[in-house]
Amino acid sequence: MIFSIGKRRCIGDQIAKVEVFLFFAILIHQCSFESNPSQEISLDCSYGLTLKPLNHSISAKLRGKFLGLVSPA
Repeated sequence: MIFSIGKRRCIGDQIAKVEVFLFFAILIHQCSFESNPSQEISLDCSYGLTLKPLNHSISAKLRGKFLGLVSPA
């Protein structure tokens, strides 16, 4: 648990969770994500304590109209 529980719980935990949600919602709304066409998509993974997917490249591009909610890099 990132924000702990009980008396000493972080008072900003709900605000932080909402901010993270809004960040990803705006990112998904304003960008389109594409896989690298020269790289084959594979469901293989490396085994350890957990399954770790192999590296894969994606690109994010702004969609047609920029809404001004985030500034381009």
